[in-house]
Amino acid sequence: MDTKVAAGFHLAETVIYLFSVLFIWFSMRAFLKSREHQFKLFLTFGMTPGQLKLMIFLEHMLIGLIGTMTGLTLSLSFVKMVLLIAENVVGLDFRLYFYFPMKALALTFGAFIALFAVLSVCAGLFLDRERWILFPQQWNKQSSKEPNASRPLAVSAPIFLAGGYGMALSLPESPSTFMIVCVVVSEAIGTYFLFDQLGVCIIHTYKRNRHFFWRRTNLLLLSDLANRMKDCARTLFMISILFMIAMTAIGMMAGYQGMIKNRISQENPFALVYASSSGNMRETKDVAEIERALEEHGIPFQRLQATIKELPIAKSNNSLRIIPASEFNAIARAAGNVAVAPTGTQAILVPNDDSQGPVQGTGGSTLRVGLLALQVTGVMEAYSFPDFDSYLVVSDDVYALLNDYTRKVSFHLFDVDDWRQTEGVARQLKQRFGPTGEGKVDFTFFSLTYTLGKIRQVYGGSLFALFFIGAVFFAASWSFLYFRLYTNLQEDQRKFAVMNTIGLTDQELSKVITLQLILLIFTPFFVALVHSSFAMMILQHAIQYNLMKETMAVLGAFLTAHVFYFAAVRSAYVKRVKQSITYP
Repeated sequence: MDTKVAAGFHLAETVIYLFSVLFIWFSMRAFLKSREHQFKLFLTFGMTPGQLKLMIFLEHMLIGLIGTMTGLTLSLSFVKMVLLIAENVVGLDFRLYFYFPMKALALTFGAFIALFAVLSVCAGLFLDRERWILFPQQWNKQSSKEPNASRPLAVSAPIFLAGGYGMALSLPESPSTFMIVCVVVSEAIGTYFLFDQLGVCIIHTYKRNRHFFWRRTNLLLLSDLANRMKDCARTLFMISILFMIAMTAIGMMAGYQGMIKNRISQENPFALVYASSSGNMRETKDVAEIERALEEHGIPFQRLQATIKELPIAKSNNSLRIIPASEFNAIARAAGNVAVAPTGTQAILVPNDDSQGPVQGTGGSTLRVGLLALQVTGVMEAYSFPDFDSYLVVSDDVYALLNDYTRKVSFHLFDVDDWRQTEGVARQLKQRFGPTGEGKVDFTFFSLTYTLGKIRQVYGGSLFALFFIGAVFFAASWSFLYFRLYTNLQEDQRKFAVMNTIGLTDQELSKVITLQLILLIFTPFFVALVHSSFAMMILQHAIQYNLMKETMAVLGAFLTAHVFYFAAVRSAYVKRVKQSITYP
């Protein structure tokens, strides 16, 4: 495996493990808080705090053992499906075969058992911090004060966010590490204060609006929303970061795929190209073989031909490549380029990428070739011949006079309506012609689909790593949200059971729960959506390629999936709350 790809996978492995630590710790905290009344009952009947901590340690170790073994079993069950998805999403030509990774399984098992052991001990420290659980004399001293928010910190949230976005949009093409860190830190601080301070301030503002607060079910909606927002601030912040990483990773994968595909197809407008040097005895036979293969696959085509002469420049070690205007114009029209009409000894330079070979400047140069002095009157960009150096376009009359060439190359270009249809033809012809360019200087064969496939294989490992990171982080975000919401389930069940006794209807209950879930589920998602959009804009600026199409497709797919997730969570949550209500 390529060292950069391996480094990418090791980085993903480390980040996923670190977030697993946070995920398991938050899950443990939610589990402990949900059993608050059970712990009080145990202590009432004589259990000591030490015995309670030991029981929690053993419970968590048992849960960790069962969970780790179940997770490894499920991962082995679904790994082939994940590999198949990766093959199609990344566009790999080769198969990702399943194998039984004993070393990876042992490492994963040991790492997560050790993690559960450490966090189970930390669970006892959590109980020490929540001393009112362990000491009965403090059970009646719990505080339910309304959380306060600092106005300066609340105002600083949009300032940090706007500053981070501004720095991100003004980054140069090759930003320094310090500049990137400044952007990340500014966005992180702004995001945290957005949930911890600004969100609470906004809720307090609505609660002070008496007309709004006392309208219908708004009182029930806003009564403990500030407490819940303050309590969930760190979790919502973390979920936003996870969502942003997931969207950005998969957006980068889609963006690089689109960029590679579009640039390669733009620079190579012809699906198949056969280039033959003078003296190649199999040229006619090979061209006929290409035509026959296209006809067998039912692909209509147009064959274009051009001959380029290579001549030495007088008093120079360099050489020029020259093509007649009639042949160039026929190819240019088929490729969507403009035609040219040089007269006399005029010549038009067509550079390859940024290199102009022996010709410098944008016009006005005079080059002596044999007895002729060619005047370069202009430069134009045209993509017609793959992997070929810069060349000059001259009139047909001048071209006919240039007979002192050192090399002549004939190009046969096959223009088809949809180059993607030629994948099977390209594979067949590559097997027929064998590798070119390795000791075979008499001809070369180029296929757009084959070349694009090879490039995908080079970047396939990196793209798969991005896809894997994005998928795992998105799933982790959903899991964090799920546990965060269900931490408050028992409290909501008690609250709505009481409200039902004083006349709260099922429709009003569903409305209040739906609005609460919308705020808690979609707020971190849309914050991450904005962050990811700016991250894709930075990437677009860096690679000089418009990623709008890929960005909209990826973010739209994430939004659609999140809406389905919300619908499923809302349905289950409302059902659980209603089940706890005893109707008369």
